[in-house]
Amino acid sequence: MICDDANATLADWQKSTNGERIASRFLELYDCKGMSESFRRNRPKKSGAETQRRFIPYTSTSVIFGATFSSCMFRNQAVRAGLQRRFLYYVAEGHGRVITWPKPDYTRLATIADSFAKLGKLSGVFTLSPSAQATFEGYQKINRELIGNSDSFNEALLSRLSSAPVGVLKIAMNFEACRSVKNGSNSLQIQAETMQLAIEHIEECLKASAGLESVAHRLYIKNDAEVLLAKVRVDFRTQAKNGSIILSKSQLTGKYANHGRVWA
Repeated sequence: MICDDANATLADWQKSTNGERIASRFLELYDCKGMSESFRRNRPKKSGAETQRRFIPYTSTSVIFGATFSSCMFRNQAVRAGLQRRFLYYVAEGHGRVITWPKPDYTRLATIADSFAKLGKLSGVFTLSPSAQATFEGYQKINRELIGNSDSFNEALLSRLSSAPVGVLKIAMNFEACRSVKNGSNSLQIQAETMQLAIEHIEECLKASAGLESVAHRLYIKNDAEVLLAKVRVDFRTQAKNGSIILSKSQLTGKYANHGRVWA
């Protein structure tokens, strides 16, 4: 599933009943679990027959979403934590290069496409070489230490760290498959070098998600502050003098945070 503007999709996931159900289904697809469906269009023509069900025992789903900073954090999603830790984040705050008029090289593009098409011929079960196994075990020990030393109330970080080993394996399989096709070996045994590259890749994705979270929070705070400012201008408009409204902290908390917390 490739979506270059996923804002509308993510909004649908959080607002509709069907959307919430679809979002939760992606949690299962990440783990390659089975899928079943039952639609009226699949009903046999014979009158009175039950709706035919179709079942896929194993799935393999790849999702690429392009979204703004605030939307891609899955805010207000019923399964927010689960979705966040199942996506790898690649953050860009500016253009990598400026292309004023694209001039596609279709010959080169066709060559690249043909190279990736060879991946469809790979078949079998991935395994780890002894050195890759040792590298992965060492990474898991470091990962568990990071989880143990992290803030227990930082659920977003803990979720990302807990799912990082699975992400490493998935990326390692992709990397090794590409290397195998390029070298013509068709081997599905993950090597230590490939495993190390996958570990470094996931670590960069974790850094990107942490940076994105801080940026997204600033956007939330800014939006909330604008809403609060609009309320102050309406609720205390009679106290305005020379275009300014001067209020004490007690007046603000009494009006908008009477549970005892202070707006900051």
